[in-house]
Amino acid sequence: PIVKISPLTIPAEATYGQPFHVVFTLSPESYLVPQNVRTIVRTRIARRTFEMPELPTEQAFDVEMHSNDLSIGTTPISVDVTYEDDRGNTYTASAHAETTLVGVPFLPRMWLGFRKLFEWIVPQQDT
Repeated sequence: PIVKISPLTIPAEATYGQPFHVVFTLSPESYLVPQNVRTIVRTRIARRTFEMPELPTEQAFDVEMHSNDLSIGTTPISVDVTYEDDRGNTYTASAHAETTLVGVPFLPRMWLGFRKLFEWIVPQQDT
């Protein structure tokens, strides 16, 4: 089976302290129905996971994220999908975009700068 992820729709800029949305669609692109579909939307700090037993038809996602889960400057956002065929073989699909955090007051800017340094020292582990 093949799963296509539409281009991610996210704001070019996210305002500090405000939520923002990651919008995309998963579409099965073959006659085989993808099974055990796991979708992860992630920033460097946060992740949202969605699981479906199968993906027989197109599925739209509108995922609310919070700007507090972003880093100073530009933050990559990714959507990673893993799924199986009827024999248990595993497949993956990914899509990526970026947003920039704006409107950060002085004290939170210092905290976010420290957190970004910590991210660099201890990279996020993929699970």
